[in-house]
Amino acid sequence: MVHFRGMRGLTSSNAVVLRQLGPQKSVRVDELKRAGYSNYQLRTRFSRALTGVYVPGRSVNPVVDFKGEDLYVLDAAERARAYHLANPRAVIAGFGALALANMKYFADEQPTLALTKSPRDDRQFFPALELDIPGNRLHTRQDRWGTPQAKLWTPDLSNPTLRAVRPMIACAQVIAALESGDERAVVPWEIPQCFQPWETEVRQIQVMDATLRTQPIEWRRGGTRSWN
Repeated sequence: MVHFRGMRGLTSSNAVVLRQLGPQKSVRVDELKRAGYSNYQLRTRFSRALTGVYVPGRSVNPVVDFKGEDLYVLDAAERARAYHLANPRAVIAGFGALALANMKYFADEQPTLALTKSPRDDRQFFPALELDIPGNRLHTRQDRWGTPQAKLWTPDLSNPTLRAVRPMIACAQVIAALESGDERAVVPWEIPQCFQPWETEVRQIQVMDATLRTQPIEWRRGGTRSWN
């Protein structure tokens, strides 16, 4: 398990940076119908990402890696936005929350994690594709009492009702999932063979490093550390 000792002087402001995430692709079906689209047009011009949520295009294809293996259809930030449309009360967590904070590594190829007041559920985006890969999975966890407001933020300037846990909280969730081996939330990625004896710790350090790169960091001589 990775600990935060030995990082004296490194601080991260509680005021995380709002970023423009780009135009949202996903849209609710009721909005499309209000705009005048017929059921036929929905079937021929859009693809269903989740119940009641569509994206443009009659067919969608996954992004593939250099080996030709499927990675994901929608990137992690867009999957979080799509699930928010399907369940506006949910809180985006884990790698999805880090993607909304503009993490550039790992997140797109990981499951989308959300906290809800409903019982735990597992499903896939774009069910018609039957594409069971980590980057197309949705995992929800029951958070019966709700997440404290101090641990939340609204990362999307274009969607102020979308709530996510703060980046350092999301980082801790990913680290904990790696430690416990919870592959519903985090699927281990490849690391160099020479690091295999310490594979969990190496992945945890990689996540911490990638998370810190999303944050406003300042060095304070002899200061104390503060994490989102």
